[in-house]
Amino acid sequence: MRIRYDVNRSSYASHFLPEMSKALIDDVVKVLTLPGNSVCK
Repeated sequence: MRIRYDVNRSSYASHFLPEMSKALIDDVVKVLTLPGNSVCK
C-alpha cells in the first residue's frame, strides 16, 4: 500500500494551523483579562 502525499492538503494545513492557534490564544487572553476574572489575580 502506497501512501499518497497531497501537497494541496499540506499547504492548506500549514496555513490553517497558525491562524487557528493565534485565534485560540487571542480568545484565551480575552477571557483571562475580563473584568472580574479571579484567575489572573
